[in-house]
Amino acid sequence: QIGIATERVNLDWLERDIEEDITRNVCVEPKNYLTSNLDGYVESENMCAEAKHTYESNTLEKVIETNFAQLQHYMMHSDTDSMYISAIFGNRRWEKTVIHRDPEYVKKLIAVLDYFWECVETKTEPSKLGSFKTVEALPVQIPMDSMTKKDMNNHADWKEFTRQLKIN
Repeated sequence: QIGIATERVNLDWLERDIEEDITRNVCVEPKNYLTSNLDGYVESENMCAEAKHTYESNTLEKVIETNFAQLQHYMMHSDTDSMYISAIFGNRRWEKTVIHRDPEYVKKLIAVLDYFWECVETKTEPSKLGSFKTVEALPVQIPMDSMTKKDMNNHADWKEFTRQLKIN
């Protein structure tokens, strides 16, 4: 419920930061069985915007990982290639980033959604969902702002560079 209560201010901060107008509470036109209610849409950039409120010690990476299927669904259904994630962490900080559509993940997601909808239409209990474990597998690293984290602890040139910085 706190996320619902803070969604407006969350998107206000994002709007101010990106200096673009955000249309709020956008219902994407249903396609077959797909429906989506976007927190926001940035028309000038053709990007969705999702507002989250989480606990203060959480990370933006974990927020994206936890909501990855939802975010990919929104991009797929709204036919956008990227979206803003705007997150408030407790009452301590606010962060935002951009993530992109993952075509391989979306293919797997569609397979699960198609199967599930077929079960709804035929009024049969889903029995094969366990065979769709691949949709649960997230990318090893989810790019944020078109960058991924890299561990440089064992990189010789990086170690030398940081050693020189400490000397100067």
